[in-house]
Amino acid sequence: RLQKPVLPFMRASEAVEDAMALNVKNALNLAVFMHYHEHESVALRDLFTTLVSFSMKGDIRMKYKMENPNKVANLVEGSFPQLTDLYLPLLLEMQAMEENPAVRLTDEGKIQMRHNTRAQ
Repeated sequence: RLQKPVLPFMRASEAVEDAMALNVKNALNLAVFMHYHEHESVALRDLFTTLVSFSMKGDIRMKYKMENPNKVANLVEGSFPQLTDLYLPLLLEMQAMEENPAVRLTDEGKIQMRHNTRAQ
């Protein structure tokens, strides 16, 4: 449930901080993968909505309609700057990883997907 920005109530150990960082990175990889074959590009807001929805899928209150049905959208809207701070460095890292990266950030605030057209 830690794919969204959270305020720690105590200092985490190095192992916990490492696990949280890996969780965020893996969540981003999954969100990009989920959008990769469906779209040529995806807006940051849509990517963040996917990321925050991961956190809410395990919330039993959502399943039994005991929670605001707009909670994901509200979290994305209210936390957009913090989500950007959390995920933009990782997106830039993904972009810089290879000569022809699978994702590229555009000036319009979208993530452009580069689909491999070579035969496998």
